[in-house]
Amino acid sequence: MLSASAIEAIGSPPERLGVYIKSELTKWAKVVKDAGVRVD
Repeated sequence: MLSASAIEAIGSPPERLGVYIKSELTKWAKVVKDAGVRVD
């Protein structure tokens, strides 16, 4: 099913996922702040 979407599952240690999530949060928080996005 994943191959039909050109997605390949790979394994990695949990620490690597944590690093990735933190970097994504930092990146997207800046995008949201720079765009002036607000939740009402």
